[in-house]
Amino acid sequence: MEKNKIKLFCLPHAGGSSIAFYEKWINLSSEFIDVIPIELAGRGSRFCEPLYESFELAIDDVFLYLLENVKQKDFAIFGHSMGALLAFEVISKIETEGLKKPKHLFISGKLPPHAPKNKLLHTLEDNEFIKMIYELGGSPSEIIDNNEIFQFFLPILRSDMKNLELYSNDNYSKISCDITVLYGRDDKMFFSKGNSKTIKIIDEWQDYTDGSYNTISFEGGHFFINNHLNDIIKHIDETLTKDLFL
Repeated sequence: MEKNKIKLFCLPHAGGSSIAFYEKWINLSSEFIDVIPIELAGRGSRFCEPLYESFELAIDDVFLYLLENVKQKDFAIFGHSMGALLAFEVISKIETEGLKKPKHLFISGKLPPHAPKNKLLHTLEDNEFIKMIYELGGSPSEIIDNNEIFQFFLPILRSDMKNLELYSNDNYSKISCDITVLYGRDDKMFFSKGNSKTIKIIDEWQDYTDGSYNTISFEGGHFFINNHLNDIIKHIDETLTKDLFL
């Protein structure tokens, strides 16, 4: 059955380590899915490498990683928040280059690229920056609530936010793979409860694919996935393995 295993590459939120964030997924996912967290430069096992100076460099780095590790295997990509936009841009680059396309893109906690951005948080002084991140729920509570750990991640988070907020792409093209969008109904990063306009903007992700599209909402804020992990992994398993034995 090994030959039928699907690779699920996972990309992190701003300031996050993929290996730390997705570690539990490896044992919880189907035996037919190989969960592979992609560690970004400057964190985790790549801590000694310099942080990216632009979002474009992050896209190129992940693209080269996939180029070396996908080969002819079936694969999908899951990205949370910053990782979702990164995943979309990498898939767009893959398709532009005419390479093997993914089976599915799972977008978590991210509005589509054309959505209005928050004000430039990365320009704030540390105290204001930390306050805004805390209020928006832009980092997991276990990191925010531990000042020593948060101070360690602060330069990484600020760098990621800067690259995200300065990134612009006016030439978005549709990808061909299917998209599933997951979001928390109380996500303060982009959502006010009962705001139908925001819900409409979320659904505009469907304009970015020629494949199928659906959304799934959950109770919770920006890191809703931590409280619904089993349900999310079950959905991913069913989505990726439904055609495996046909």
